[in-house]
Amino acid sequence: MQTFVEKVADNVLLKYGSQTGELTVVFPNRRAGVFFREALARQAQGVLWSPRILAFEDFIRELSPLQCADQLTLVYTLYDVFQHITRRGESLDQFYHWGTMLLHDFSEIDHALVNDRDLFSNIRDIKELEAHFDYLTEEQLEAITRFWKNFAPSAAFSGAKAQFINLWSRLHEVYTAFGEKLRQQGLAYEGMIAREVAQAASQHQLTHHFGQLVFAGFNAFTPAEETIVSWFVGEQADIFWDVDALYVADKQQEAGTFFRKYSNHKVFGSTFEQPLPSHFTTEVAKKMHLIATTLEVGQAKKLGELLETLSQDKAFNPEKTVVVLPDEHLLFPVLHSLPDTIRRINVTMGYPLRKTPLYSLMEDLLTLQEDKRYNPASQQYEYHHTSVLSILKHPYLVQYQPELSFENVQRLSRENQVYIRKDRLHGDHALYPLIFRPVTEVDGMFDYLRNILTQIHDLVHEEEKATDETSGEEIILPNLEQELIYHFYIQLNRLKSIAEEHQLVLTTPVFMKLFRQVLPQVRVPFTGEPLRGLQVMGVLETRNLDFEHVFILSMNEGIYPPAESTSSFIPGSLRKGFGLPTQDRQDAVYAYTFFRLLQKARHVYCFYNTEAQPQLSGEPSRFLYQLMYESERLPGGVLRYPERQGNMIITQQTLALPVQAIPAPPLHVLKSEAVKRKLFQYLKRADNDYIRLTPSALNTYLDCRLKFYFKYVAEMKEVETLQADIDPATFGSILHKAMEVVYANYMQEHQTAVVEPQVCLSLKGRPLEKAISFAFRDHFQIEEDQGFTFEGKNLIAREIITKMANRILDLDAAYAPFEILGLEEKEYYLDLPVPDIQGKPRTVPLRGIVDRIDRKGQTIRVLDYKTGRDEKQIKDIPSLFNRDEPQRNKAAMQAMFYALLYYENQNKQEQVVPGLINARNIFEDPFDPRFMLQKNTVNDFSIYESDFIQHLTGLLQELFDETVPFDQTDDESKCGFCPYASICY
Repeated sequence: MQTFVEKVADNVLLKYGSQTGELTVVFPNRRAGVFFREALARQAQGVLWSPRILAFEDFIRELSPLQCADQLTLVYTLYDVFQHITRRGESLDQFYHWGTMLLHDFSEIDHALVNDRDLFSNIRDIKELEAHFDYLTEEQLEAITRFWKNFAPSAAFSGAKAQFINLWSRLHEVYTAFGEKLRQQGLAYEGMIAREVAQAASQHQLTHHFGQLVFAGFNAFTPAEETIVSWFVGEQADIFWDVDALYVADKQQEAGTFFRKYSNHKVFGSTFEQPLPSHFTTEVAKKMHLIATTLEVGQAKKLGELLETLSQDKAFNPEKTVVVLPDEHLLFPVLHSLPDTIRRINVTMGYPLRKTPLYSLMEDLLTLQEDKRYNPASQQYEYHHTSVLSILKHPYLVQYQPELSFENVQRLSRENQVYIRKDRLHGDHALYPLIFRPVTEVDGMFDYLRNILTQIHDLVHEEEKATDETSGEEIILPNLEQELIYHFYIQLNRLKSIAEEHQLVLTTPVFMKLFRQVLPQVRVPFTGEPLRGLQVMGVLETRNLDFEHVFILSMNEGIYPPAESTSSFIPGSLRKGFGLPTQDRQDAVYAYTFFRLLQKARHVYCFYNTEAQPQLSGEPSRFLYQLMYESERLPGGVLRYPERQGNMIITQQTLALPVQAIPAPPLHVLKSEAVKRKLFQYLKRADNDYIRLTPSALNTYLDCRLKFYFKYVAEMKEVETLQADIDPATFGSILHKAMEVVYANYMQEHQTAVVEPQVCLSLKGRPLEKAISFAFRDHFQIEEDQGFTFEGKNLIAREIITKMANRILDLDAAYAPFEILGLEEKEYYLDLPVPDIQGKPRTVPLRGIVDRIDRKGQTIRVLDYKTGRDEKQIKDIPSLFNRDEPQRNKAAMQAMFYALLYYENQNKQEQVVPGLINARNIFEDPFDPRFMLQKNTVNDFSIYESDFIQHLTGLLQELFDETVPFDQTDDESKCGFCPYASICY
């Protein structure tokens, strides 16, 4: 197979021989020029001067005295002009997005050589259309007329139409003034340069220094480019077309759209080969494989598998193999999926900066500064926990000191502080002082980001140091991170220098908005050694290059070809009417790139995704459908395409994992010797090295034995997460704490535990508010001198807690006078004899902390606060310990357990009443905290003590029974919020 660049090299050598040093060869892009230079050197017999090789954009720029400015400069200049003319008063960050859109439209207008005055003409001239636009075709004139009829002068403009007309009427003035201002500065944009060069060529006033010119591999010219190139070809320049008869001869083929046009061109028509090359008609059949996968990453994995198999073949040549990525986001999955047998890889494409880890860190830094707040109490700035934790977990911080990052994340999550001061961070990380400092001025923001980038660069620089094995000298290896840092640094410096040059006042919010608009548009160009190794390319980078093995990923509609872009001020009707680029042109360009890749390839693999995902339809590309529908079906489901002109065998394959419901096997843990050693730490021993069981632990065991094992035997701790808002689990804890504090403060202040009715009423208001604030601060571990700001859901939680606490005080006032005996500050113990199944004596130590214990006369109430859906109805005592009971009352079991602990620790002369202050019934009138066992009120725990102890003993005997494993519950409703559900499924 002779590649296109080899063919061009042959023709150049044949025609110009040793005079190549006086030649300039122009390709659509730089990459083809590199391959051409290598082909020319390889095919030359002897030494010769290399011709000058240019990409077309560089060639055009050299023909103009104007310098092409970067986009930031162009948008800033356009902003100045636009504000001067329209007086709209927009800030730069508001203008930037659609300013880039306007700049793109201006460039397309110039490339298309459109009469700008006619395009932007006022709609009041609609009556003159037929007479004035006599140079337009009937189809173009119809499209323009149809559009402007929507804005006829008789129409009463309002809303969006009025805004459109107002803006449109000033665009020509903006366009003209913008061009003039750029010329005064010696600057221009791409389209502006192309128009001026084309005008000079059409007027035969174009001067140049190139000598003999060769144009190679072009497909679709803009009108300006067509004018320039046709002038040079008319002046004896050569042009070589990279074309195939298959898609030129067939008028239904989009890929040949422009070649059919140029074949009838007065200058280009005679430059085509006759007959046209027919690469699809070969003696050896091309083999094309259409591979469907269910996930995008599956394409990368299958690619790696195919390349590994291919690389085992001794005849395999990586330089003749290309991986084409229409979707740039698959670059890193592909690089990570390539086999180790392929050692050299060359990436030729741009990668969006916004998809890099460095950009995510910059975003986190901006968010950190946006969400910071000044605390007058501590006189320090505080940072929101989401930004702090996101930064601490970022790879750039974790990479260099992982233990320190992990320690700080765990501690801050455990301390549950919503706003975090810098002094709460432990350790000496090089980036901490640079990151966690307040920035209030925009100049400070530039320095803030640049200093952090510099420090990261230094860290990367140190890490990439290596030793040259041959010389023993220290060397520095190039690194992707360094390339990313460089591009970030350049963009930040450009932002600052242009702002200073234009004397723009950038506030910090404006700077942040600009940053988020400018930086995401930047693409990092990957460069390497293009002549060695496997080639990884974007679609447009493949132009003029031929490969034997072609792998194309993401062959989905909307990706290849890409979906239509509507980012333009010029409506579709006007674009079509004035000959501006439309979706049809884009489709034709991409159709050409696809069929051109196929025309000399021997093996082609096209991957597409079958799953619909955001921004992805799951539909195969129309190009694949075209191949299949234009093919002839052979036995075995194989397709031949196309029989009349070529020979290509097409096979289809779908890769998918078989989906079937496989039930998770039951999971249980036998009480092995190791498990028994852990479990028996809950039995009392003489050395006092034991742990006491709580009612919560026993309720967990009744709910699910396996969950008890995970939590209390294996001691698998739940992951601690920082909570900015109160969730249902902590709502009750704050209510408990608030009631404890409000009564504790009263008892300490008045040195009495007796509560009278008027005391309860006096605690409502300020004392209760202080207690609730203390409870919130305690939960979020905020020191008292820092204060606490209620915001978001916490405002609602505070109101609900206040309402419930006021209701409790009202109920207490109705019940008073009473004496408070305990407020969660005391722990009660009980050593319960629980013989094993052989009757051998042993003791199980129990403990519990009661929310509140009070006395009125001879009645002791043991009260538990509950903020869930707990009930006070008890079926019977055995039901409290029956795990198969659908409505087992866990709250009642816990309250009765507390009553047992208190009863056994006292003289047993008093009447102990277990009670529940529950959210479900607290606002009932009358409200009674006592339990109802069947239809009887539980007024004295002693009546039920023996029955309760009997079933509690039975439960503990089962827990320590060596023959009973820790197995799963059969009731999946208990698994909804279980932290171990992902383990046992």
